Order: sequence, then structure tokens, then C-alpha cells
Amino acid sequence: MGGPKMNIRKRVLGCVFLAALGAASVAPFFFAAGGGMAQAHDITIHWMRMIKFDEVLRSGVWFPRWLGGMNDGYGVATMIYYPPLFYYLAAGAHAVLGGWVASLAAVAMLTASASGLCFYFYVRLFIDRTPALVASAAYLLLPYHLIDLYHRGAFPELIAFVWMPLVMYGFTKAVWRTTGSSIVLSGAAFALLIVTHPPMAYLFSICLAVYAAAWSGAAKNLKPGLIAVTVGALGGGLAAFYAVPAVLETGYARQTVTEQFKYPESYIASLLSSGGFFGMLGVAAVVTASLLIVFAMMGPPENSSGRVAWTGWVLAGAFALLLMTPACAVLTRFLPRFESIAFSWRSLAILTMAVSVLAGIALQRVTEDGRGRRARARIVFGMAAGAVVFSVAASAAASNLRVAFDPPARYVEEEFLPISDSKTAAAIPIETMGGATARASMLEWKPQERLISTRSSEQFILNVATYDFPGWTARIDGEPAGLRRNENAGVISIEAPAGEHVLRLTFENTPVRRRAAQISMVSVVVCAVLLAGSFWPAARALFGRRNWRSGGIVA
Repeated sequence: MGGPKMNIRKRVLGCVFLAALGAASVAPFFFAAGGGMAQAHDITIHWMRMIKFDEVLRSGVWFPRWLGGMNDGYGVATMIYYPPLFYYLAAGAHAVLGGWVASLAAVAMLTASASGLCFYFYVRLFIDRTPALVASAAYLLLPYHLIDLYHRGAFPELIAFVWMPLVMYGFTKAVWRTTGSSIVLSGAAFALLIVTHPPMAYLFSICLAVYAAAWSGAAKNLKPGLIAVTVGALGGGLAAFYAVPAVLETGYARQTVTEQFKYPESYIASLLSSGGFFGMLGVAAVVTASLLIVFAMMGPPENSSGRVAWTGWVLAGAFALLLMTPACAVLTRFLPRFESIAFSWRSLAILTMAVSVLAGIALQRVTEDGRGRRARARIVFGMAAGAVVFSVAASAAASNLRVAFDPPARYVEEEFLPISDSKTAAAIPIETMGGATARASMLEWKPQERLISTRSSEQFILNVATYDFPGWTARIDGEPAGLRRNENAGVISIEAPAGEHVLRLTFENTPVRRRAAQISMVSVVVCAVLLAGSFWPAARALFGRRNWRSGGIVA
């Protein structure tokens, strides 16, 4: 009688434990600097972006692409290129909590908890509860996961840790038994990974391909590979509204990250020889790689699904490690735009997931093999504990934790400016040229819209203090009007006719952005059809449901 209730209690307690551990793992960052939030590498730019992103949302634009309040009102095209999900989450939290620091803390704690829970649900597909809890704790506490926040303030990468195990959960379920719901879950999680952190999504897609190829090879069945391709295509389609313009419109804006940071300069050997923060990353890579080797040497579990996961993650982890060495150059030259990854040590996120899975499998192996059980358990727990101690010590040693975050006085971002503009200018509302009697005044200013009244006895040139960028359109008294760029300042310039008129400038979608949005809408329809096929009894009766386990795929 008490058995099922006890199992439910254990499940709930396990989930509560992971949620609490996730929140506790990131909470100190927000109180470390004399009770306030600490400074970090990326936090200033995220602070400016999220506030100006929220400003655009509040103006009534559901998907901000132009942050009009940046650069003294001249704006910047950040959100065409930078993934938006983190800023949506921050704005949502701010709408509830009211304070930006509290909002960041809420987003960090909730996503850290979610990453532990999603990882737990994934590994529970092939290992028991206790090994899964240990593996999930490792996923939360291994060095790179904590370093991402405490040294870098890299909130989007922190959120990416949520989606990777969720992709794998849906992918694994889809291979075992193909249903629309499992494919949609995996594809949607992959789309969320893309709109959270594209470099991480790129690296993860490569390792997913390695994992799926290993599974297909072991099963002598193409299905895992085909499911992986389907998941990638569906996720890419759902994320197309952001990803397609980010790729196809790169020539419009300045992007200097890959110029400042060369991928080969971040290999493990270079990191270890650098000292400081980069040296610590090098040590983290060595520690995590050592765990990969030791846990892999302990072998796969007895259950067939665990053996598949062991093989896949040994290979995926080894490939992630390869991407942090010069040997990867032989392969990466064939990968399009691989230089956009910028830092080889981003592969540590994939390596962290591989090691965490293998840690759980190693502990599962210990529980299955009575011989030398205690000795092997000590190895698993000892090495995992040592890595966690290093992780906590390295995070606590961050010098920035002793410096309280100081919000910037001006919100200036030179990355993603129009390609010809090299600096921001002093804020001026509007400027008239070529007309002695010309007068212009700003009637209304919104981040992605300007309403200006003009009056003149002759035609004149109106310069608006907004950087020109593809998407800005002009209408005079409701009729389309041409605009051009003032090449001296890079701002919008318009030929205003004589008389009294009302000029409206709006930032709209280009044809590329419209087509990308249409691709996402079609993908949403595909998801709806797949879900209907899973849950609507008439559709299931019409199309049938086949148990793929008998087709050579191991569950």
C-alpha cells in the first residue's frame, strides 16, 4: 500500500532537491559584493540591452529588433543579431518583480533549477534515481557551469544549459517510439537553444550529429540519424524568425567579436599558458577531460539504453574535447562560419554534459556490479567531489565578486552599429539643412518610431538623429517617401517638401525578415499537426502508431 506513495515522495523530494541546489548554486552571485550583485565580464552590456529591450516591448513592439534608446537615441541593431530569449525572460521577471537585480536573480535561479531538472528527466531514461540525482548535481556544479556566471555573467549561456538535455530527452524518446509530441518537444527545445545562444546551439548540433551517428551505427539503422535531422530542421524552422536575418544580414552591421578573439588562440594549451581567468579555464578543461576519461573507462551499464547513451556521450565528449585542440582545424575548415564560435572553451558546456551523463552511468555500473563496488563508488564520488570543490573554489576566487555592479550612466554599444559608422554622436533631436525657413519638431518618439512635423516655404533636407539601417521606412502625410543616409554621420536623411507636413519614420521588417517570420509560422503549423497526430484519437487511428523497438532500435 505504501510502496507507490513512497516512490512518489522520493520523486518529489528528488526534484525539490535539484531545484533547491540549482537556485543555491547561483544565488551567492547576487549578494557577494557587500550584499549586492557582483560585477562580471558581460553583465554591463546585458544590463543595457535588457533595459532598452524592455523599453521597446513597452512601446508595443512584440519583437524588438532595433534598440532605439541606445547610443543617446541614435539606436543600434543589436536584436537583429543577438538572440532575444534572455531579454524576454528578464523583461518578464521585471514586470512581476519591479527591480532589475531581483529580475536577474530570479531568471538565474529559475533557469539553474530548470537545467538540473531537465537533465534529471533525461538521464532517468536509462539510469536509476540515485545515479540520476548525482549526475544532475554534477551537471549543476561542474566548473564551467558555475564559471559562466561567477566570472563572466554570461546569462544566455547559463540558460542554454536548460535546453540541451531537453533536446536529448525528446530525441531519445522519438527514436525509441516515434510520436509527434516527442519530435516537437525536441525540436522546440532546439529552437529555444538557438534563440538563447547560437554558438552553443552550433556546437551542440555537431555533437548531436556525432551521437546520432554512433547510435545509427550501433543499431545498424538510419532512424536515429533521420530523427536528429528532423529535430534540427524543425528547430531551425521555429527559430528562423531570428536566425535567418542574423545570418543573411550580417553585412549590414559591424561585428568585431571574431576579429578580437581568434578561435585558435583559445585552445587548451594557450589557456594554460595564459594565467588568470584564461588559465583557470584551461585547468577546468583538464579537470573535466580527466573526468571524461575515468568515467568512460568504467564501462557501460548492463541495460541496452544505457549502453547507447554511454557510447554516444563518450564520442560526443571526445569530439567536444577535440574542438579545444589544434587537431580540430582539420575538421572545422569544412564547417561553415565556425569562426563565429569565437572561443574554443565554449565546448566545455558540451563536455560538462557528457561527463555528467557518464558520471551517472558509472555510478549505475557500480550498483550493478557487486565486485569492487565500494572502491569504484569512491572513485566516482571522489573525482566528482574534487571537481565540484575546484569549481566552487574557482568561482569564489573571482576578483570581480568583491566589486559591486555599478550601472552605466550612458547606454552605449558600438557593436552592431551600421557598418559605416565608427562612433556615436551627441544627441540632437533633428536637424534641418538647405532651407532658411525650414522648421521641424519631434511630435512623438518611440524606440522604433519617430513622428515629426515639418514646415517650410521650400524643399529642404531633414536629418534625423537616428542611425540609418535597412528596415527604416518614411511616410509623409501617410504616403511613402524615400530616405537616404547622411554619409557624414550615418543618420537618416530625408528630402522634406515645402509646406506643412507630418513625417512618420518606422522600423519595419525587410523582405528577409518577413520571409524568416513566415518560415517560423509554417514550422508552428507543422508542430500543431504533429501534436494533433499524437493526441487526437482519430488521427492516431488514421495514421497508426508503430513500436519501433522491434525495428532494430534499442530502448
